[in-house]
Amino acid sequence: MATIRCPECDKKVKLPVDEDRATVRCGSCGYKIRLDEPDDDDDEPVRPKKKKKKRSKNFFTPYLSMAMRLDNSLKVILGLTVVAVLASCIHPVLYLVPVIYGCALMIIGGAMFLIIAFNDSPMELLLCLFLPFYSLYYLVTHWGETRPAFLMQVYGMVVCFSFVCALPFHALVFGVIQTVKGNRPANERVEIKTPPSKRAPAKMARQHQSPLQRRLDGRLQGQSLTLTSICPSSGKSLTFAAKSARKRRRSSVGTADTVTPSSASSVQNGGYAASSCPGLS
Repeated sequence: MATIRCPECDKKVKLPVDEDRATVRCGSCGYKIRLDEPDDDDDEPVRPKKKKKKRSKNFFTPYLSMAMRLDNSLKVILGLTVVAVLASCIHPVLYLVPVIYGCALMIIGGAMFLIIAFNDSPMELLLCLFLPFYSLYYLVTHWGETRPAFLMQVYGMVVCFSFVCALPFHALVFGVIQTVKGNRPANERVEIKTPPSKRAPAKMARQHQSPLQRRLDGRLQGQSLTLTSICPSSGKSLTFAAKSARKRRRSSVGTADTVTPSSASSVQNGGYAASSCPGLS
């Protein structure tokens, strides 16, 4: 039986089903309740809707929403791709990481394709392995099953070949960076070689000396040497005096290096002064 709540005493009043009445009297307080008016007391109060907070939109919002709708396997693949790309920017040797990663994706995709063919039938696996272009036919006819494996192969191929083609540009960038940094150890010594044209003139002059002059210059630094010999024509003894190259440079042009007291005149000849022999004059 239907009931209605009295608005005066807030008690339930039973409604007769057989009689059609416009009003019903409450048995507790005697209040007449009109039946043609809707009773809003029985309705549950409507809660106000919460206002949704508007998220701030930026450049990465659509890409993040797309990434959240991706499958978990695709999230892992994209995450590893980002890690491989960042690793290639650290060191030139790590540039092989994305290339190896792309090759691994190609191998995994091919293995998945063969596993799908083997689950269908071992004969399908043999045909895909040994019959040319049968794998393409099997891919088209079983596209719903082989699509993930095929897309993984294509993605790995794109990653691998894109990094291989960008290898010269990558090497150029790292070469410029190393040039700017000046990758030279702190304890390395830079030796500046003097060209032969700018060497000391004394060394150049010493290279053109005779062996006897070099021997005397090496042994007699700051000393003099006196040699005696006999003239073949007159039979008199001749005295030769030698000085080092340093003393010869200090002496004037017209000065003789002779130390012979009996000679009347001397002639300078290559750093050696010989007294004139009277028998040869």
